[in-house]
Amino acid sequence: MPAARAVQYLRMSTEHQRYSLDNQAAANLAYALEHGIEIVGTYRDAGVSGLTFERREGLKSLLRDVLAGQLGAEMILVYDVSRWGRFQDPDQAAHYEFLCRQAGIGVEYCAEAFANDGSPAATVLKSIKRMMAAEYSRDLSRKVFAAQVRVAQAGYHAGGSAPYGLRRAVVDDAGRILLVLQDGEKKLTATYREKLIPGPEEEVACVRRIFRLFTITGLRQRSIARLLNEEGVPFRRGRPWRGHTVRMLLVNPAYVGEIRYNRRSIKMGSKAVANPVSEQVITADAVEPIISTALFNRAQEIIKAGVCRLTDDELLDRLRVLAASGSKLSSALVDAAEDLPTAGVVRKRLGGLKGIWAMVGADIGGRPYRVHCRRYADQDMLDRLKALFEREGRLTYELINRSPELPSPTTYMKRFGTLRRAYALVGYECPTAPRTSFKIKYSDDAILTALGQMVMANGRATRAMMDNSPDLPSSSTIERRFGSLTRAFAAAAQHPSSGGGVA
Repeated sequence: MPAARAVQYLRMSTEHQRYSLDNQAAANLAYALEHGIEIVGTYRDAGVSGLTFERREGLKSLLRDVLAGQLGAEMILVYDVSRWGRFQDPDQAAHYEFLCRQAGIGVEYCAEAFANDGSPAATVLKSIKRMMAAEYSRDLSRKVFAAQVRVAQAGYHAGGSAPYGLRRAVVDDAGRILLVLQDGEKKLTATYREKLIPGPEEEVACVRRIFRLFTITGLRQRSIARLLNEEGVPFRRGRPWRGHTVRMLLVNPAYVGEIRYNRRSIKMGSKAVANPVSEQVITADAVEPIISTALFNRAQEIIKAGVCRLTDDELLDRLRVLAASGSKLSSALVDAAEDLPTAGVVRKRLGGLKGIWAMVGADIGGRPYRVHCRRYADQDMLDRLKALFEREGRLTYELINRSPELPSPTTYMKRFGTLRRAYALVGYECPTAPRTSFKIKYSDDAILTALGQMVMANGRATRAMMDNSPDLPSSSTIERRFGSLTRAFAAAAQHPSSGGGVA
């Protein structure tokens, strides 16, 4: 009897050595040998938190292959329930497991003391384990936050990069400086603390000059940024100055010796939230000041007085004036306009810049703009696709991409699984036979030949094009076979079938 085939999913954040990817793989292998299972593939998320789904590219790839029927295995091996995820809603982890089970793929937790056999006992134990995994993250978050608050209250630096013009210094219990850290460097041991100290003289002088230019000369933040860039004065890590970087410098109380911790919260994988002053941890005289309190307060008064709250209509009117200049759309163009907020603020208020340019009647050129602000119903998407089919007599990725009245091909794939399924729903049958089963085996030669032909015919080969080609397995399968898509392209370029045409 042939051995059952399985893939394994590995995930490690940074929490504990026993959860290293190698240790998980060893435990999974021992389980597989004991139960007569052959491990044929690995999906991994290294250094990724289990709190959210967004950054779990390995899990995304796994579920994508499961739903597309391209896994090439009958089961998934996972070290334990917490490796599947520490989602704060336990039903989220259960949902992903259900998707696998619905596709005929079992999930086995190798280090758990119970068998995941669908019995009432297993179901109850999994639910408890998922709640424990979620509570572990919540409890750890509370403990870390409490420790960071104590560090900040003692006047130490509680995490993050040092502001421009300051540096992080490692100090001992007596406050003696042991080492000055540069950006990206970390202290060797957790028993030492970090304090902020004045940085290089040229940076300190630049900070003082920025405050003088703003409060005495009267230059605006973007004008200061433009001046510094023209003079070749670099921001951190050689990056150029922007209006918002000047603003962040002007409002940072560290320059007058005050540390404020918990100005923003990013807890449990959620979005950043600005906290009121009452929730911030404020410690005075924690840093040697490099500007006077009077100068800092004057800067805050100017910033507060200069805040201009434009309505959406007023903002659009000013954008129309900018668009009438005929300049090419760019974030830099918006950032350079003195009578407009930054491009980031404009996007947050009105949406993407391409959509805004279309709203104000400017020519955006290039590919057609699609209105992304509305959500298409499934039937509406199919009706539009059918109209395109009736007009063109065929359907392709490029035809959909060039049609502004349709959502993007990627949207169709996300909604209906693949473009072929969407085509079938409107009565169009592709002229070539699709991949019908994960049991189809593609040789390396066949993959490289088809990949080379795709690049030569289209000038490129995207994941979407590979996933919808009947001549290729999924992009994730190609990635696993050759180590990466870059390596696959390189091999295709050297393959005899390419004739040297793939680069």
